[in-house]
Amino acid sequence: MKRLEPKLQKIRETVKDREEQGRQTLKVYKDNDVNPFAGLFLILIQLPILLVSTRYSVVVYQKSMQRSSISLCNAPAVINMHFYWHQICSIAALFWQLLP
Repeated sequence: MKRLEPKLQKIRETVKDREEQGRQTLKVYKDNDVNPFAGLFLILIQLPILLVSTRYSVVVYQKSMQRSSISLCNAPAVINMHFYWHQICSIAALFWQLLP
């Protein structure tokens, strides 16, 4: 893809119509035997694993919080579940901010 970047940049600069840009870009890909969707297969393999591991960690977290003696003023389970989900999202957001 890096060797095609000058050609694609030239197309972006010269052609202003978005549809024509798309056609010429696909023509460049076809002429150079490049598949723009080549990485999609790897993502489709990883996605179910990611979803299962996320679901598993949510279930484990919920079960550990149920065993905990600390409760939110004896609030109903629905409110507690939403609160736990907020905590999980906050932890995940913090984790992603720490990554380089």
